[in-house]
Amino acid sequence: MSGDNGTHRHPALTERLAQLEAERERGQRIIAEREAELMDMRASLLRIEGAIAVLRELMTDGNDQSVPEVREQQPDQVRE
Repeated sequence: MSGDNGTHRHPALTERLAQLEAERERGQRIIAEREAELMDMRASLLRIEGAIAVLRELMTDGNDQSVPEVREQQPDQVRE
């Protein structure tokens, strides 16, 4: 092999190598996207858990006059 890395001698192997490298890049990109989605979901769940804790505390205070009015938000209105 003289500097061509076998590309002229094994074109099928070279093609398969290129396919596998492209597949690996796609897989790595998908993993990065999913990890970003997971971090966003964890942040959303943390906010939801905080809101649940506040509401539970308000409910157990027994002081109904100080409870503010709570408006429901549709899922697409939830702030991130």
